[in-house]
Amino acid sequence: MNEKSPSAKYMRISLLLFSLSVTLGTASIACSELKLGAYGLIHSLPPTFFVALFLLALSFLITVKFNVKNRAFLFIHIIALVLLLYLLPALIEKTARFAPAYLVYGSTDYVLQHGHIEPSVSVYMKWPGITLLGVSVSEIAGLSPSTLLIGFPIAFELICLPLLYSILNRVSRNQHLVWIGLWLYFVASWINRAYYSGQAYGFLLFLVIVFVILLSARRKGEIRPTERGAIPIILVVLFLAIAASHLLSSIVAGVSLVILYILFRIFKVGGARSIGFMIPVFLVAALVWLFLLGGDAFFRDILQGPSGRWELFNFGAIFKRTFQVPFSGGAEHATIMLLRAIYTGAFCALALFGLFNMVIKKKMHFDSTVMLGLLAGACSVIVLVGSYGGEIVYRAFEFSLLFLAFFAAKSLGSKALSIPLVIFLIVSPVLFVASAYANEKADYISPGEIKGVEFFHDHVTDDAEVHSLTPRIWRSRNIELNYWRPLLLESMCSAEGNTTKSDEKERYFLLGERDVDSRIFLGGELEVGIEDLRVMFESSCRAKVYSSDGFDLYR
Repeated sequence: MNEKSPSAKYMRISLLLFSLSVTLGTASIACSELKLGAYGLIHSLPPTFFVALFLLALSFLITVKFNVKNRAFLFIHIIALVLLLYLLPALIEKTARFAPAYLVYGSTDYVLQHGHIEPSVSVYMKWPGITLLGVSVSEIAGLSPSTLLIGFPIAFELICLPLLYSILNRVSRNQHLVWIGLWLYFVASWINRAYYSGQAYGFLLFLVIVFVILLSARRKGEIRPTERGAIPIILVVLFLAIAASHLLSSIVAGVSLVILYILFRIFKVGGARSIGFMIPVFLVAALVWLFLLGGDAFFRDILQGPSGRWELFNFGAIFKRTFQVPFSGGAEHATIMLLRAIYTGAFCALALFGLFNMVIKKKMHFDSTVMLGLLAGACSVIVLVGSYGGEIVYRAFEFSLLFLAFFAAKSLGSKALSIPLVIFLIVSPVLFVASAYANEKADYISPGEIKGVEFFHDHVTDDAEVHSLTPRIWRSRNIELNYWRPLLLESMCSAEGNTTKSDEKERYFLLGERDVDSRIFLGGELEVGIEDLRVMFESSCRAKVYSSDGFDLYR
């Protein structure tokens, strides 16, 4: 590179901004102290951390504009973004966040202890992909549960990165669009999608399937016979894996497969035969797996859900469970939900405008049509599995992220849309932190809570019960014993409240700060305050058997 060329000049500026960003960001996190205010983790961070994110975004945009061929430096930018955003809670909280991750790990713990899968114990073992993966990693690498749960989110994002780049690079020769799309993907994915779970593993398999199919399509006329034969075999293995790993992921993959097959036929693109072969294979794999699970139980417990029926096109119920219920809980949580809705709406609006811009300018070629088809496949679960609950919208958004980012990046082709896109790219990292980690009053798992739960599991009989306001992480171990029961505040002082018919069982009651904070944050104020609860416990002849860091266990 000529030292006097404009690209060299801007490269030096980018290097300076990037160095300042990484230095500031690292120092800011190192100096941070955990403070869970009304809006989560953002209260723990000094202003310099957000300055670091701004400098990183500025360096990235300058590099994309003037040195887009420097892929190594752009990859370093994306990796720095992922580390700063997704490693943040682990570095400050020093524990794995999000209680459902511990529930999923309960299945892994069962297999580690008993040496086999037992679907009747947990629904997560009916689709045991993540369970078997966790068991393998734990045994081979010797990881502790805390290390596995803390490390999984960042490992997941870094594994997804090359797949995401490869998919975008297959559908567009415009490197500006590819890198902008990658940045948008990571800053827009504020939902809890990367925790230790079957959905994360299923999503990863979905990305691999999409890449393999696009690899076949993009190399029309260039595939040697051995490669042509290898692609169907790879797809068979992938579809068998996803069918046994996660229900929603396999549905999205199956619908996307059909859509891509139709598009390949319409546009007469090579590769249609490979994926056409996969449609009956996938259907057979799915049916065999359902047969092994028990078809009646599957439809009753999974597809029918609490409604008692398999719901199609039930948008009213989905809207209620997704928006009305969350907004009717705690005031702080409702405010955060509003912020998330605005942020997500802005991102989706950029994608919609980018799509409209392509249609108006008649630039909807095969590659863009494929991405639109995949977007439709990702959203299909809202229609097909309405009974899954309000979470179905979040899962559809998760699968749509890459394709929405692609169309949002297409806004670069419009002078009117380029300015709002650049503004969004700059402010989005801050909005990500405010949205992704705003629920920490509910999602943070304290070291004291983990130690308290471990104490309980190590010192009680198999038929004991523990009563608390929320399930939290009680099923992270000994999942088959199902210790947890809800704490009934209205009758906790009575002799009959929170008891069972058998007086021989050991019954424990938890008064935990994390438990109370989570209940208030998500559901609103309690009928009684935490001090009143403590008085009730201690005046009811219940002996305190454990106390540490806001975790009090009574017998």
